[in-house]
Amino acid sequence: MAFKVLVVAVLIFVAGLLVHATGGIKQVFSRTMYIPTLLAAYYFRIPGGLIAGIVGGLVLGAFHAYFGVHRGNAAGHQLALSSDLLIVIFPG
Repeated sequence: MAFKVLVVAVLIFVAGLLVHATGGIKQVFSRTMYIPTLLAAYYFRIPGGLIAGIVGGLVLGAFHAYFGVHRGNAAGHQLALSSDLLIVIFPG
């Protein structure tokens, strides 16, 4: 079980780095967060999917809120919130 948690955590981290490296949440790469969320839901059912979705949303939200707003994107917080909701609601 610890290996499965580690795999999901690494995938969340890698997806967050990919989103940051490609310009933030407004790019299509933010959808890569679905992979660890769906994998967590497969491994741990609904609770795992919800937790991974929330953590993934926070990772993307933190990246976007910090890096997106500082790059002059005034709608940063709204995009981060909508991405968090999509990641948590639809795959879970």
